[in-house]
Amino acid sequence: MKILLSASSRREALAAGAAFLLAVVPSPPPALAVGEELAALAPAPVIGSRIDLLLRPKVRPLPRRAMDLNFSVTLMRTSYQVADALDFVPMDKFQKDFFNVRQAEWKPYKDALPGISQGELTDPAYFDFISYAQYTTLAQNMRDGQLNFVELIDANGTAVPVSRDRRYSDNAKLPAEHSERVGRIVLDALVAKYPRIAPAVPRVPTAASLLEGVQKISNIFEINDYMLAATLKQTDGGFEWTLAAPATLWGQQVLALHRDFDGGAAGNAFEVKVALAYLRQCSVPATVTSSYSANQVTHRFAFPPNLVL
Repeated sequence: MKILLSASSRREALAAGAAFLLAVVPSPPPALAVGEELAALAPAPVIGSRIDLLLRPKVRPLPRRAMDLNFSVTLMRTSYQVADALDFVPMDKFQKDFFNVRQAEWKPYKDALPGISQGELTDPAYFDFISYAQYTTLAQNMRDGQLNFVELIDANGTAVPVSRDRRYSDNAKLPAEHSERVGRIVLDALVAKYPRIAPAVPRVPTAASLLEGVQKISNIFEINDYMLAATLKQTDGGFEWTLAAPATLWGQQVLALHRDFDGGAAGNAFEVKVALAYLRQCSVPATVTSSYSANQVTHRFAFPPNLVL
């Protein structure tokens, strides 16, 4: 017998599911921690190898709402446009590499989620896949970043020479630079779209004012259904941000396993990029470590000692 629920009943059911995920999911094992804890583990597995596939977290169906399309497009497009601006790879090559990653990774991902539709950016399960594929492609090309190249810019084969800005000539620094720019651009876009609920930069940053600002960022992400629910709490020297069923949960873990974005570059953890961008606006640098369970992620932000009251 098929049971139909009203819109309000569906919302209540989702809210109850979110509360359950945030309340009863056990703390993740240390092996799934990212950041300083991960540095002590063995070298990252070769992407696509048998060991890599065995170590990857399972793709799981989660109780998620459809994401806002404009929000999803902003995250993906900004990531692409910043890569283009940094000039470390011909974008025609990037597109080919991106296509090849999607082709190679799609079938095993879809097999785990039979109901998923390719190209549906509002589906968090598909967004998880496609943003992971985008950032894996970015990582591959950052490692082999070029200083000078020829780029095809149209269907007629028009080629133009491109030289990278020498301020960003160190390939090892590209992930952090890319992450900072994406975070800043997305934050600016959200502030412009949601001026009444956007975070304000305090005159004197305190732990309470910074927590309030990040809470507003969390609210905006939740409004756009990036995650099912979230909790934020102050800690000694920082704060913890736990997201239930975020749209990049699986991808964040696989990128962490590959160590493609070590050193605070955040990979496709867009929430971290934007929060760090806000903290930089407040003149407060922060470090972040993240840990995962099957259903949630907890990001732990830490401020330098004695910097924040």
